[in-house]
Amino acid sequence: MVFAPDDFLFDPERNATHASISLCAGRRIIRRGGVCGAIPEVAPSFLAFRKRQCRWLPIRCQAESRVRRSHRPFPRDTAMTVHLKDHRARERATTADDCNLVITAGAGTGKTTLLVNRLVHLVLRDSDPLPLHTVVALTFTNKAANELKVRFRERLWTMWHSSGDSVFGSPTNRLESPQRRERIAKALQALDTALIGTIHHFAARVLRLYPVESGVDPMFQEDEGEVFRAIFDREWSVWMDQELGPDGRQHECWRAVFDHLSLSEVKALIFSLSSELVPLHDYAQSRCHRAMPDVLRDWLMRQAVEARTLRIAHPQRRTLERLLEAAEQVFEHVAHEGDGGLHHADRRARTAMLARSIPPRTQGWTVDEYERAKRSIRLAQQVAALQASVLDRIVTLALPFIEHCRRQLTREGYVSLDGVIVRARNLLRDYPHIRRELKQQIRAVLVDEFQDTDPVQYEIILYLSEAHDREASTWERVNLEPGKLFIVGDPKQSIYAFRRADMEAYDRVVRQSILGAGETGEQQTLRVNFRSHGKLLNVINAIFARLFPAKGIEGVQPPFEPLSSVDDGAPPLDGEGVELRLVRPLDGQDRRMESVTRLEADALARWLQEDIVDRALIRDGSESVVPVKPRHIAILFRKLSSVQPYLEALRRYQIPFIVEGERHFYERQEIIDLVNVLRAVVRPHDRIALVGVLRSPLGAMNDREIELLARHELLDYRCRLSIQKHGMDEEWSRAVARVTPIYQLLRDLHTRLPQVPAGEVFDVLFDRVPLLEIAAASIDGERAVANLKKFQRLAHAFMDANRQSLAGLVDEMSRRLVDPPQEGEAEYADAESTEDEDGAIHILSMHKAKGLEFPLVIVAGLHQHASGSDRILVHHDWSTNVMGLRFKQWQTLGGVYVGHKLEERERAERIRLLYVAMTRARRRLTLFSAVPQTVRSDSLLSLIVRGLNTDLTTLTEDCSLDVGGERVPIFVLNVDEDHVRPVRRNEPAHPVSKVSLDVDQFVETWKNRTARWQAVGACPMSTSPTSFTAQRTVHEWRGHEGLGMAISRAGSAARTRERERARLIGVIAHRVLAAWDFLADPDALLARIECAVFQHLPGPWQASAPEFVEELASMFRMFVDSESYMLLRRATILGREIPFSMPWSDDAQVRDEVCERHVRATTGPDSEATGSEREVRMARSGIPDSQLDPRPSIVEGVIDVVYRVDGNCWVGEYKTDVVDEGSVLEKLERYGPQLAVYRRAVQRGMGLDRVGTRLFFLRTGRSYIVDDLNERSR
Repeated sequence: MVFAPDDFLFDPERNATHASISLCAGRRIIRRGGVCGAIPEVAPSFLAFRKRQCRWLPIRCQAESRVRRSHRPFPRDTAMTVHLKDHRARERATTADDCNLVITAGAGTGKTTLLVNRLVHLVLRDSDPLPLHTVVALTFTNKAANELKVRFRERLWTMWHSSGDSVFGSPTNRLESPQRRERIAKALQALDTALIGTIHHFAARVLRLYPVESGVDPMFQEDEGEVFRAIFDREWSVWMDQELGPDGRQHECWRAVFDHLSLSEVKALIFSLSSELVPLHDYAQSRCHRAMPDVLRDWLMRQAVEARTLRIAHPQRRTLERLLEAAEQVFEHVAHEGDGGLHHADRRARTAMLARSIPPRTQGWTVDEYERAKRSIRLAQQVAALQASVLDRIVTLALPFIEHCRRQLTREGYVSLDGVIVRARNLLRDYPHIRRELKQQIRAVLVDEFQDTDPVQYEIILYLSEAHDREASTWERVNLEPGKLFIVGDPKQSIYAFRRADMEAYDRVVRQSILGAGETGEQQTLRVNFRSHGKLLNVINAIFARLFPAKGIEGVQPPFEPLSSVDDGAPPLDGEGVELRLVRPLDGQDRRMESVTRLEADALARWLQEDIVDRALIRDGSESVVPVKPRHIAILFRKLSSVQPYLEALRRYQIPFIVEGERHFYERQEIIDLVNVLRAVVRPHDRIALVGVLRSPLGAMNDREIELLARHELLDYRCRLSIQKHGMDEEWSRAVARVTPIYQLLRDLHTRLPQVPAGEVFDVLFDRVPLLEIAAASIDGERAVANLKKFQRLAHAFMDANRQSLAGLVDEMSRRLVDPPQEGEAEYADAESTEDEDGAIHILSMHKAKGLEFPLVIVAGLHQHASGSDRILVHHDWSTNVMGLRFKQWQTLGGVYVGHKLEERERAERIRLLYVAMTRARRRLTLFSAVPQTVRSDSLLSLIVRGLNTDLTTLTEDCSLDVGGERVPIFVLNVDEDHVRPVRRNEPAHPVSKVSLDVDQFVETWKNRTARWQAVGACPMSTSPTSFTAQRTVHEWRGHEGLGMAISRAGSAARTRERERARLIGVIAHRVLAAWDFLADPDALLARIECAVFQHLPGPWQASAPEFVEELASMFRMFVDSESYMLLRRATILGREIPFSMPWSDDAQVRDEVCERHVRATTGPDSEATGSEREVRMARSGIPDSQLDPRPSIVEGVIDVVYRVDGNCWVGEYKTDVVDEGSVLEKLERYGPQLAVYRRAVQRGMGLDRVGTRLFFLRTGRSYIVDDLNERSR
């Protein structure tokens, strides 16, 4: 049966004041701000709403609700009625079915809209439309998947209600209306089960479909690393005992390893080798053969040619030229003879030459040539210093242990995130019949953000898109099905190399597998930007035309393609454009990196307070011009690890902000202090942790005092301090006086905490140590306290999940401080500012900002350079199948090669990262940077210098430049470091006047507050419609007509049993009707009754089962022979036993109606009572305060039946009460409030204005209308 959307879906265009309804087959779903229900015949569907400015507005996803989208010149996801410069490319991208498409979509060009239009075209196209379950749409993040689903749903709704709407350039408008609406209805029904999600979600689904072939538990959970870490640590101790104990067989190998590395270093290296993306078997086999791969030999020869070219261009015999000559020979010798070629006597001189340091640039060398020469010499130095034997031994020793840990993870029902991808790839590659089945089921594959996809994920996509009659053994040999693959991306925005995004792999797959397949591949480019105005884009285009190569470097950098703007009729305001602000310390002041960063942070916060917030104007939408609020602003940083000075400056100037960093939580000072306390308590010998405690606000000691303790060897809280023993000078006495209580506290905790149950550790800790009080007194205040509480929850969850002791918790949290996982601050930070209408400034990394947009974007900290290379490098280069290993100074030749490639990619990605940051702005872009003593070549400021073709470090006064035909103002801020605003702890946001404290009034106020808090807490957060029903009379509990005596005179036990019997009769009757087909033969009803009785009757009542069957059969015989039953036979049943949940306090009209009905039912139908009398009656009626109080509340219940008769919708309620002519009106009044709630739920959920309600009394077979469509009850 096909349901039309009007039957069950909320239409935001037609009735924007209604909430949403979620119809889920047999499941109960509660959604804040909406009605939820369930209709068994309808597939799941969901839409969330939020309330703002008295209207219900659709949310795309939770994270995006904080970021307001721009006003676009065209309605989102609608057909464009004007010709864009790239309209032919958009039309072809939307409608082409004869080839595989590669869409290059620049920043702000409407990539998501294109994906939505493509989906709509696939499911509604004129010929061969695809069922939605045969389409796979893969996104980079869950947020992008949610947004795609919601916008696709909105698009289908719009097309359902608009006869002329169609996909941009699509022939779907030629469909006849009934056929078109039927396809839309089917797509809407299948949307929540559609394969729209991340590649990890899809790969996990494939593994669960084929668990035997995949070697996984079909109910496996994805492990983000914590479970494997716990397994690794647990098995490591056992393995070390076996390997290093008397029975170990590899003692000589271990001695050779420990001659160079410590045990902890070996453990760290082996853990890095444990990723399932690391092909250890292939590496071990290649090292056994000792044959150099051709790709490495060719690379060495190219490096030799590079060194020779530079040397020939500079024939002088200075140090730099001789270093290049030595580098050339080292490259050639290793390429021809391998590592051994360096150890011959005639080669040692060249190696010794390379040990010299690289001299500064001399006359005749350009900057570019000098940088190339330095890279060539440094590569040669690494090649000459190759030491791979230690690493090879470790891999050989660790291989069995790593395989054991991987198997153990699978046995415990987990698969790592990398393992999900690798196993899915292997499944498709190694099992042709599985690939064949999936190819038959999947007829279209859409991929978003293709440039940021892992190369292993490329293989999955290619295997799924393979031609149906082909079964290639490797991805290189895959022939694609024409028209099946549709990928969208922008190589200029590829910035996730740290997540294995690989430009070389991207170019290879696109050029070789998709576009290189003859006429079955086609590329289209979108250049029209809907986000930014022309004044912004002209400058951005001019800057990056100098930074990107005119002709792309394959595998490294794409060519630059300029963006064009759309004239939306809203010219930029003064100041809306690009500006550059440089912060310089005064002559003679400190210009080191840390100092100038502090100056820049203070200048940025001061500028925001004095010139921007509530002072500057910005266009918020196409027409409205408003003062800049904090919510309009985003500050982007290259990395958030160095953001602390900027946050402190914003706090000093009392500017609200939200940090949306992935790793910021474990970098908070209060978290570091807490972990230091735990480390010091658990490990008394940990002097670093102890020094951290002493330097924290808890210890409050300065470095001089700590140095005194270290000099006397007293950095151990277990020792006893004595002033007399160590001298009597004043400084020493002061240090002892400060440290004595801290040492005593740590000793007490060291003794007590190990004896405390895990769940009470932090309660004891916070009770004894004033960490919460110190956090509350800090400049962060309650935010810092919330972070400590969040740490407590994370610690409890870790100990519970991994069965860890306090020592294990300390190890794990210490590791997280060194390698912070993805964890944001406590939710208090969000709640603190989003309630304010002005909002808060968003602090993000450039990576985090990708996909977002803001009216005013500030790119700050441009002078900061990149962090150094990782100590451990374990990387498998997918394109060349070369494995690279590096640990400190030890590395393989593959490690040198892979490290060189990664450095080259990082230099190219740095340009793309700046491009992503600058294209986030809608109206105004500010580049903010300090001017350090030396501008590093790996800083973003050096790219700005290149892009503007101006040496910014020499500027001392304000000026402007002509860039791309636009004037770019440059403001030089000469800042005196002595004028930096000092930190003011607990500075009030507004002046506070001094008032005298009335203690009695203060106590009374808090007594009232406490009483109110207790009263509100006692009220239920939710209620049910039956709670509005008036108090039952004793006759209501009679249960059947045969009871001759009054229940009120019976004993308490008899009344209780009779009430329970009546309740069970009602429950079983409802179960029978919930599954009964009213068109079926009534003779079959007795069997249903017997089955329901034996199924739902509790054990103590089973002896009375025959009596229940007899009473229910008698009741249903009366009901089946009635006109009420015939009414249901000719009705269309829309749903049975429909659970719902909806907000109660925001519906004043229906609330007042329910309360009025409740009063009439309990006090009599006195219609003249008004004003205070009515309020008193409501108070006496027993309605809870939570239902009369305006604070948010929820009403939830289950509707017996919703049916349609003669085109009208009705709500039905079954009752098993005993009813006679004299009690009908009383019953209708009593159940009226309950039916009013049901009616309102259906009205809001289905978007209907006219809904009737009817009571069905099963014992008499009579039904009564409680609320007619046009008239009152009869």
